[in-house]
Amino acid sequence: MMREKFTSMVLLLGLAFAPPALAARSDEIEAELRSLRTQMQLLENREESYRQEVLELKKVVDRVSQQAAGGQADIKAGLDEIRRRVETLEQKQQEIGQGQEEIAARLQNLEDKLETELSEIKTRLDYLDGGRAEPTPGTAPAPAPANVKDYREVYQLALEQFRAKSYDAARAQFEAFLKAYPNTELSDNAQFGIGECYYALAQYDKAVLEYDKVRKNFPNGNKVPNALWKMALAFDRLGNRDVAKGFLKELTEKYPASAEADLAKKKLAAWK
Repeated sequence: MMREKFTSMVLLLGLAFAPPALAARSDEIEAELRSLRTQMQLLENREESYRQEVLELKKVVDRVSQQAAGGQADIKAGLDEIRRRVETLEQKQQEIGQGQEEIAARLQNLEDKLETELSEIKTRLDYLDGGRAEPTPGTAPAPAPANVKDYREVYQLALEQFRAKSYDAARAQFEAFLKAYPNTELSDNAQFGIGECYYALAQYDKAVLEYDKVRKNFPNGNKVPNALWKMALAFDRLGNRDVAKGFLKELTEKYPASAEADLAKKKLAAWK
């Protein structure tokens, strides 16, 4: 856990100043890492479900075995069927274990690549004047106008840029808003807005990372269900529907009364 926090912190620092191509590559690796970790969690959940079912069936086997000892043929037939079910479930557990080992190996490989990328970022940063690279045109945070006094007005400016489909400018405004006003009732909206800008530009890997910050940095905000919904859509766009389904299920379980949960149920039904 400490290692993940460290690499995430270094990655964020590196991405702020690294050359665009290297930063984009690091984003891709981080997105794939998140995808694999989500898949691992889904496998662990399935394994636990199968384990519980095996335990219940074994209890039934023990109970029926005692009855079958009296020579009851029909009970013995039922016992044989239960045993077959137990064997099937145990086989599924074994397959899940193999899947977990494969994903764990892929995770380790990606983490090693990420460490290499981060090391390269740090090396390049050392050569930058004052530790800062020149900002990429169109991506530097836009300062709020001098005559704007209310943070709601600053947010509204970003929202207007988004509605005008000026997504790079809108993202810069949302980022500037978060930097100046990190703890308002609109801060989670601004974070979500950054994800929306990337999503609108079809940069789905980056969108996932920004949506994920909504639920991590603003867990009690009202944008979390929407963020989970858009994370699922983004992963589907990236060609990973299994992970997308995982986020939809999380959405329906944790926020069943939300409008997004209804959308998630319909989407899961359509994907069967």
